[in-house]
Amino acid sequence: MSPRSESANQAIREKRRTSIIEAAIDVFSSHGYHSATINSIARQAGISKGLVYSYFESKDSLLNSILHEVIDESAELVTQILAAKTTREKVLIMLQISFDYIEERPKLMRLLLGLSLQPEAVMVIQGQVGERTKEMMGFLEQLLHSAGIPAVKEETYLLGAALDGMALHYLFFINDPDYPWQKIKATFIENTLKHFNL
Repeated sequence: MSPRSESANQAIREKRRTSIIEAAIDVFSSHGYHSATINSIARQAGISKGLVYSYFESKDSLLNSILHEVIDESAELVTQILAAKTTREKVLIMLQISFDYIEERPKLMRLLLGLSLQPEAVMVIQGQVGERTKEMMGFLEQLLHSAGIPAVKEETYLLGAALDGMALHYLFFINDPDYPWQKIKATFIENTLKHFNL
């Protein structure tokens, strides 16, 4: 039996790293960052504690990796938004991408919202990705500024808070079949565009 190639080994490492991160998201979102342990993450991933430590030196480094991936994904989405021709199209794409993210990654959204309520986790977030988060808020501010929005800084934070609230609401009602999410989402988008005269 021939040994695996370096590319095959790299693919295995990447797959294992991804499974650890997904397990960490599950554990952090369901038990809270403070209560989570490397043991519980290893159990969730179906691997040994030692193997987790061969990829991540600590629980903090695992959280940092998750947060950096989120920021990197956000940076990639900026490219999609900038490709649109009009400010209206850009805002519309930004809102749709935000809602797609909420729907497709509910555990990650639960984690991110939960972290904002955990003081020890907030310190990690601010220390590791604070500047990149400010950059993303700056991008949103520039986007609204290009539409001639007055009080643009306040409107930027208000829109961010509204999207956080929409995510929280969605997660709360996620298993309620009577929750009219699609209509709520469409109304929010329509009202936002009207509010910004787009």
